[in-house]
Amino acid sequence: MGFRPFISKLCHELCLSGWVRNQVDGVVGQVDGEKSKIDEFMVRIISEAPPSARIQSIIPVEVDTADIPTGFHIRFSQNTGDQITLIPPDLRLCDDCKIELLGESRRTGHPFINCTNCGPRYSIIKQLPYDRAHTTMAGFVQCSNCQKEYDSLSNRRFHAEPNACHDCGPQYTFRSAKGNLYGMSIFEAAIDVLRKGGVLVVKGLGGFHLVCSALNEEAVQRLRVAKNRDQKPFAVMFRDKKQLESFILLAKGELSALLSPEAPIVLLTNPPYRSLAPSVNPGLSHLGAMLPYMPLQVLLMQTTEMPPLVMTSANHANDPLIIDDAMAWKFFGSQLDGAIVSDRAIHNRSDDSVVMIVDDILHMIRRARGFVPDPLYMDMFVEGILAVGAELKSTFCIGREQLALMGPHIGDLRTPEALAFFEEGIERFSHLFRFTPRLMVHDLHPDHESTRWVIKSGLPRIGVQHHHAHIAAVLAEHDVRHKVIGIAMDGVGFGEDGTFWGGEWLECDLLSYNRIGHLPYLPLIGGDKAVKEPWRLALAVLMETGVSEEIIYRLLPDIDVEKIRSVLKVGQTPLPIVKCCSAGRWFDAVSALLGFCLFQEYEGQSPMIMEQAIDQLDAPLEPYPYGLGPTPSFSPMVAAMLADIEAGIHRGIISRRFHDTIITIIHDWALISRENTSINHIVLSGGVFQNRYLLTRSIDDLKSLGFDVLCSERFPCNDGGISLGQLAIAAARLKLKESVCA
Repeated sequence: MGFRPFISKLCHELCLSGWVRNQVDGVVGQVDGEKSKIDEFMVRIISEAPPSARIQSIIPVEVDTADIPTGFHIRFSQNTGDQITLIPPDLRLCDDCKIELLGESRRTGHPFINCTNCGPRYSIIKQLPYDRAHTTMAGFVQCSNCQKEYDSLSNRRFHAEPNACHDCGPQYTFRSAKGNLYGMSIFEAAIDVLRKGGVLVVKGLGGFHLVCSALNEEAVQRLRVAKNRDQKPFAVMFRDKKQLESFILLAKGELSALLSPEAPIVLLTNPPYRSLAPSVNPGLSHLGAMLPYMPLQVLLMQTTEMPPLVMTSANHANDPLIIDDAMAWKFFGSQLDGAIVSDRAIHNRSDDSVVMIVDDILHMIRRARGFVPDPLYMDMFVEGILAVGAELKSTFCIGREQLALMGPHIGDLRTPEALAFFEEGIERFSHLFRFTPRLMVHDLHPDHESTRWVIKSGLPRIGVQHHHAHIAAVLAEHDVRHKVIGIAMDGVGFGEDGTFWGGEWLECDLLSYNRIGHLPYLPLIGGDKAVKEPWRLALAVLMETGVSEEIIYRLLPDIDVEKIRSVLKVGQTPLPIVKCCSAGRWFDAVSALLGFCLFQEYEGQSPMIMEQAIDQLDAPLEPYPYGLGPTPSFSPMVAAMLADIEAGIHRGIISRRFHDTIITIIHDWALISRENTSINHIVLSGGVFQNRYLLTRSIDDLKSLGFDVLCSERFPCNDGGISLGQLAIAAARLKLKESVCA
């Protein structure tokens, strides 16, 4: 992040003598000079620090000035001590470097251009302190020109560790069935392939991408076959603001997020008004967009004739992102039209982060590149705690002193490859941050791979209820320690009573929770099959409502009659059927009843289609009736909804009324809680609150009632935030135990 160069420049400007160096526990230095200049120095450290710097504390100590040299020097780093310093995330190409890249300079067209304000950090570091020798740039010896920049106080590449140029830096290679290309010719070849509708696998900052034109349907279909992803939408990279705005009207805050140093994928509010290939986001109109964040991408898209590009992680469904050149070629080379590889290794894989903007506030969906490994500062001691998250959207979180350090998005742990990535991530964080676990924290679900992994470790462990962890993650992020009313809505989480939860009303703080109420239970006929085949959930709703078989067949016309009869038979047996009170499963059931999504290709597909279909007309609609109580009765709602379906009411209106019913339940739960407990703080968490309509309307409604409302922002509200909540709960329990013992 250029902190030592910043200190050096500041001291030269103020005529202060001394030195500065990196240590594993931070940046350390000594200065000598006039008192007024030193006072100014202390103020300006904070006010003028580099944009990516995160200053936790400044500790001044008086020293013997006899040991301070004349002039100011950057000294060699020291790898001593048990404390840690922080690692900056990978950052978007800065404007100064982009001008050099596309202009007339000795780095024109250099695909690895960077400076102290941009470029790779986390993806290339192997150990602390952050010096070139400890990165995957170690093997590239700087030429005399680069070394001069690196040593020059006035140069923005002063001590930029990945500094390099055409003559001394890494190189890209274009591989294809016709042979290899090098130098600038690789971009000509790649651009030609993409413009002609070809598909490439391209090495990025934290892993490989699969890339093709977002306007060419045949190319996108080929990419889907290579990736083994049938329906899940792809992110699209636009050349610049001008090209993006020629396709989509941006909402407030979205452009700022796209242009930020973190450069995440942004889930845009408005649908495109110009057509992309239908297979980019089948069944959906909204889009995840991104802008080029590394020089290679800028060079690929520099021509004004280049269309927007599908830019998606190079992996097979549910497997980790590929970072190895040989593996990328092995998995995808024969299926595609070429590969762009390089001789700079990726040490720490990191997928693209995903965010959405709601009321001009950034809400994290997937936390990875650009944000990892930024810490969360806690007001509790969390040293030695390792929280392993859940199973889907897996992350882990380690505790060092008062820092919570969450690892990158891993994904679904139910494959050997993902579990290996999970173990690799924990091992590398432990090495980087000198972390030794003393307490493991896991989900209560006994069959989660993360839970099994903790049990096998043999270390002391704590099990934490899934939805308590969802609420605790928000409490930790916002530094709240008092009791709140938590409303957690997601797909599924294991309850302490052995049943499956997912629509929860909790009174809780970090230490404990009380389950006040929940949504009605819904039979999962077929178990996990019901998640992938929501028509089974719709059928379960119809069976519990007691409608005739004739109506069932009429409402599910696209499902084979024999399949329906088979499920009806199972539902009528006295054998116990797994039930779940999950908000996510209720969304799936209603989506199937409306014919939106009978078979779910990826997690969250049903509610995404339902949200998109909402009738957004300003005319007010009444929510559906329901029985109020700790467990609301949905029988009145289902009866009214079926009447609307039979009457041919527009599906968008029915979808909106269902959403508004859930919002009204949240409204009523909040009012009842305040009356009974005098608690005025409401926390909303769980993956269902990725639904923009549900989140926005719920927040607005609760605030209009005078409630203080908190939700996830910097960390995901989905299961990607579970590990942070687990760590916070474990730390609170340890603090209580230690205070009682004392």
